[in-house]
Amino acid sequence: MILDHQVSKTHVVISCGTNAPYPEWAKKSFFKHRDEHLNYSFRTWVDEYPKGSRSHDQSPYGFKVFAFNWALSEGYTHILWIDSAISFVSNPQPIFDFINNEGFFCVADSTGNLKRACRHDLFAYHNLTPDQTEDWHFMGGSVIGFNSHSPKLMEVFHEWSAQERDGYFHSASWPNHRWDETCLGLSLYKRGIAPIPLDISGHPFAKTNRIWTSYKL
Repeated sequence: MILDHQVSKTHVVISCGTNAPYPEWAKKSFFKHRDEHLNYSFRTWVDEYPKGSRSHDQSPYGFKVFAFNWALSEGYTHILWIDSAISFVSNPQPIFDFINNEGFFCVADSTGNLKRACRHDLFAYHNLTPDQTEDWHFMGGSVIGFNSHSPKLMEVFHEWSAQERDGYFHSASWPNHRWDETCLGLSLYKRGIAPIPLDISGHPFAKTNRIWTSYKL
């Protein structure tokens, strides 16, 4: 099932929920946001994947890439992914403002180290050594945004997509590997782009100005 709510031709929120309880959360989130009359379009895949996506078992969270591909193919320029468990508690306009100004949106987790969440063959893919990533923070993948007008961030997106294609979202034999999140984090940091500090991101654990929460909490 695909749920669509078309309001904007440039700004869209995308999501996907497969395997219980995620489809029900995805529907709950979609209808809540639709009924709040926000000035963004919404597209949610429920119990199915975006076109071209492999299953979650074959490519963990790879469906995010294909949701973005759909949005880009439809001409959207400001694209925000939210996990199926995410629900806005205030207007996400500050997130879209950040996407507009900086070209992206993703949140750092200062408690985690990217180096320790990475399958080791991925360092060579990026022409990096583990030591070069020692001070790079882990990033969360629940809320991710891209601005298609930013060549630098589209370069990041296409490299992220290539890592999905080449199987690097899968943890293989590395149990601490964090799938799409590690891949995106490396693509950002190596270009000098750091994820947003949690406290100013609207994250549910931020001290002020929270923008979203999660049904998991």
